[in-house]
Amino acid sequence: MVAFRLFLLLIGFLLVAGSSRAQGAPPTPPPPPKEQQELVVRVTVPTAIATLSDYANTLFSKQKDKLKTLTAPRPLRTSNPVIVFTLALPKGWGTKKEKETGP
Repeated sequence: MVAFRLFLLLIGFLLVAGSSRAQGAPPTPPPPPKEQQELVVRVTVPTAIATLSDYANTLFSKQKDKLKTLTAPRPLRTSNPVIVFTLALPKGWGTKKEKETGP
C-alpha cells in the first residue's frame, strides 16, 4: 500500500512539473504593428455643386412641373477638375477583427 501511494505521489509530481514548464517558457513576441489604412475620396467639385444647385433651384422655384424638370436628363459636363482627399482611418476601421488564439 505504501508503494502505491509513492507511485501516485510520483505521478502527481511529474504532472505538476510538466505544467510548470509551460509557464516558464519565454513569451512569444507581439505581432508587428499593421499599416494604417487610408481612405481615398475623389470628388468632381463643379459637377456635384452644379447638380445640387440645379436641384435646389428647381425645388424652391414656383414651377408647377417640378418632377418633370428634376427627372429630365441633363447634358453631361466635361473637363471638370477632380479633388482627391486622402484620409487616415483610425485603427480598427476598415479591417476585420482577427480571432485571438488562446489556450
